[in-house]
Amino acid sequence: MSTMDSIANAFNGAYKSSRLIYRPLEDNEDDKEFLYQNVFLDPANVGLANPVLFRPYTKKQAYGDLDGMAKCSLLAVLICLPPETSPSTNSKNKGQIIGYMTLSRFSMDSTAHCRSTRIGLQIASVYQNKGYGAEAIRWALDWAFLWAGMRRVEIGTTAYNERAVALYKKLGFVEEGRAREKVLMHGRWWDEVDFGMLEREWLAIRKREDNGGVEN
Repeated sequence: MSTMDSIANAFNGAYKSSRLIYRPLEDNEDDKEFLYQNVFLDPANVGLANPVLFRPYTKKQAYGDLDGMAKCSLLAVLICLPPETSPSTNSKNKGQIIGYMTLSRFSMDSTAHCRSTRIGLQIASVYQNKGYGAEAIRWALDWAFLWAGMRRVEIGTTAYNERAVALYKKLGFVEEGRAREKVLMHGRWWDEVDFGMLEREWLAIRKREDNGGVEN
């Protein structure tokens, strides 16, 4: 295969992973309404993902947050299941949305030259516990290091989200710090936990995977 063909294949496969596709988070009523109904109106989803004052989201607030993320992020995508490939598939079908993901744009501050980004994502509850979150994070890491030239990728959560803490460690993120008792939720103060992955750590993980999980 020629170099050009190899690069073309990489381009063609850049916005998908084994089970998911990723498309832009746009100013689109259907997309926003799905996320509002299935993410922002889900109290457990909001409480686990957003360490802020726990209160209901209005549609205006949710739409505003989505618009802000689309405009201000380095990357803002909808996480989707691919459309059915049967002959009757509507060509306009962009796939079933299951959540969204952003990579922050660190700019206009002293860290702008450091090539860092931070992942944020939410998956609709009906699609959780199926490995989609882990798959999307792996894709985001690949995009950040392969395509965006990042040096490090961050992600974080609160200590009460034990499932997220375990997932990030399993994916190879390193716990880098805790803001002790920073978040008040359900009458108790919780730590905010930050994780990071460096480019060389990501490369080592990918090399192990290419070798079938065997260390050289």
